[in-house]
Order: sequence, then structure tokens, then C-alpha cells
Amino acid sequence: MNIRKRILIPMIILTIVSGITVLVASILLFIREVDFATNDRIDVAAMVVNHELERLKETARIVAVGMADNADLAKAVEDNDRGRIFYIASNIKTMTQLDYSVIYDAEGTSIVRTHDPDTYGDNLRHMPHISSALDGKIEAYIFQGATVILGASAGAPIYDENGNIIGAITLGFMLENQAFVYRMRDLTNCDIAIFRNDERIATPF
Repeated sequence: MNIRKRILIPMIILTIVSGITVLVASILLFIREVDFATNDRIDVAAMVVNHELERLKETARIVAVGMADNADLAKAVEDNDRGRIFYIASNIKTMTQLDYSVIYDAEGTSIVRTHDPDTYGDNLRHMPHISSALDGKIEAYIFQGATVILGASAGAPIYDENGNIIGAITLGFMLENQAFVYRMRDLTNCDIAIFRNDERIATPF
């Protein structure tokens, strides 16, 4: 083998190895940058969703305070006038653009569900958010309910004119609503899905 071949063959091998090395390094660098960009995008999307959930909870809490102080509603609850309760609760729900509200008596028995008028009479005093409202607390939370799969909600006591607790109200937004995940997709430019445990309950895809 002459000297030209002795030099040329190693040079070709070295060039091929160098090319492969550069290619592999570029691919790995590209994958890393894509992972960083994806993680950043996911982090931003998660922050947007969390902010929106907090906003919904706070909105529900403010409306719950207003409804709990509604004298007409309190009088209807005191009289156990389901028709009047449904009318008042439905009007306020519509005005405030909530998805639902549920009215309970002092024992924690449901009187009216605006989103499911035919379902009432079940006692849910054992549920933490209802028990808390009947104990005089106004709180907002994410919860799983009897007829709401997953909600951003608030609960508040209902008082009579003497300051006695005569019932409670829970109200809020249904997270299983497809409109929520579509809105989150528009805000984040990411596909957002809502899960309850391992069950997907809302998704835009």
C-alpha cells in the first residue's frame, strides 16, 4: 500500500466518524432543547390553568356570599317553598354565569339543584363542604359531588332574619364541562384534559 492510500483511508474513516459524532451530538442537543421548550410550555400552561381554577373558586365564593345574604332566598328556604327557591337560585345562577347551585336545609338535605331539578331529598351533611357551610363557614374548593363530577365551587350558610342558620348553598362551575377545556386550550395553546383519579372527564381531543 502506497503512502497516499495510507493517509487517505484514515482520513476518510476519521471524516466519517467525525460526521457521525457531530450528527449524534446535534440530535441529542436538539432533543434536549425540545424537552426544555416542552417543559417550559407545560409549566406555563399549568400556571394558567391553576390561575383560572383559583379565579373560578373566588368567583364562586363571592357569589355564595351574596346568595347566602339574599333575604328572598332565606324566606323561601324557611318556608320550604321549592318553586320559589328554584326560581331565585336559577335567576342568580344565570346572572352570574355559574353552572349550578344547590340549596340545602339545616339538616343538610338537598332542596333544589338548579342543574338537576328532579334530584333532591338526599342528605349530604356528611360531605365536608356542606358540613362546613352549615357550621357557618364560607369556603371555596375543588370537589367531587353527588351530581357534579368535579367542580370549582363555594359553600355558604343561609341565615334567617334572627341570624340562625336555616340552610346552606353550594354553587360553582363544572370542570367536566367541555367549554372549560376548550377555553384553556385557547389560552395556553396546549391540549388540556381534566381527570378524576384515572378517569378522563373532559378533553378537547
